[in-house]
Amino acid sequence: MKIAFFLPALNFGGIEANTIRLAKSFIEKGYDIELLLGRAQGEYLERIDKSLKVINFNKKRSIGMIYSLVRYMKKEKPDIVYTGGEQANIILMLAKLLSPKTKVIISIRTNLTVEYKETERIIKKKLYPLLSKYLYKLADSIVTVSKGVADDVNKFLNLPKSKLTVIYNPIIDDEIFNLMEQRNSHPWLNDDQYKVIVSVGRLVNQKNFSLLIKAFKKVKEQLPEAKLIILGEGPEKQKLKYLIEELEMEKDVTLEGFVQNPYSYMKKSDLFVLSSKWEGFGNVIVEALATGTPVVSTKCPSGPDEILENGKFGYLVNLNDVEQMSTAILHELSTPSADEKKRKARAEKFSVESATIQYIKLMKNLIQR
Repeated sequence: MKIAFFLPALNFGGIEANTIRLAKSFIEKGYDIELLLGRAQGEYLERIDKSLKVINFNKKRSIGMIYSLVRYMKKEKPDIVYTGGEQANIILMLAKLLSPKTKVIISIRTNLTVEYKETERIIKKKLYPLLSKYLYKLADSIVTVSKGVADDVNKFLNLPKSKLTVIYNPIIDDEIFNLMEQRNSHPWLNDDQYKVIVSVGRLVNQKNFSLLIKAFKKVKEQLPEAKLIILGEGPEKQKLKYLIEELEMEKDVTLEGFVQNPYSYMKKSDLFVLSSKWEGFGNVIVEALATGTPVVSTKCPSGPDEILENGKFGYLVNLNDVEQMSTAILHELSTPSADEKKRKARAEKFSVESATIQYIKLMKNLIQR
């Protein structure tokens, strides 16, 4: 079985991380895997395993990637081409129109209803909904990363649930456990006088870090030893810097930028917080649970409530509620919702191995049709 994984690039994000993990797992099980990149760029290039064959289309624009995919599909004749993420899904589905015999699986990893409503990009707000409603029904199979996303896709795209397969993201593997044990030299994480909160994600509107920073201001009033570390890059970085300055918290909040190993930060912190307006799943919650760190998350659509089982394994708060988030942070710092052993056991439910087995079963069924 020859399988191709397609991504426009390898930028910092959950889609890219999950695709690398999945491809590596397939290779370990003896499958013929190729990673197709629209352009070989991005922070995650360094994380590609040497055993993974990479084909670089070297195209800047989507139209170039579409035609490169068509040429590849017709020449190489892979059994399956797989991708995930809205841009990549649309590129692959447009390529399938020109190579209809190639079987493709697309993965929907976000709540489309909220994503298209909240986006500030005009092309995504206006064009993507039209293209997805027309193109996605032509996919041979659609994977959603949570039950909440499946429900949304069923309603938004009017697709029958029989066409959808829920497979949780492939997150937990040996690499994460190795990375979390690596030394971290950040001074706040090596001083017992501090209570350190960590959050990880792209600095974009979706992640709503301004909510976390405002909530942290209230936490700081009751817990002077609290510190906040935010990992990630993005277009809202300057806006968040201004907010930190406005609240006079430059000495207590740091925007560390992109780091190759966020797991060592999670492991050594006292609390992990996700403040998103929406998610498809919420990979970072599982990663934090795997380190044994307590979690606070917004109850956003879709994913966090499924991971945390409606608050059994972490504290869930309402969207955009600064007061509730600050209360939750103070609560989890003093009395976590679940003990460390239970948090780690919960994370194991979202292993790379489990996801790989489910994907192999799905792909074999498609090929046999």
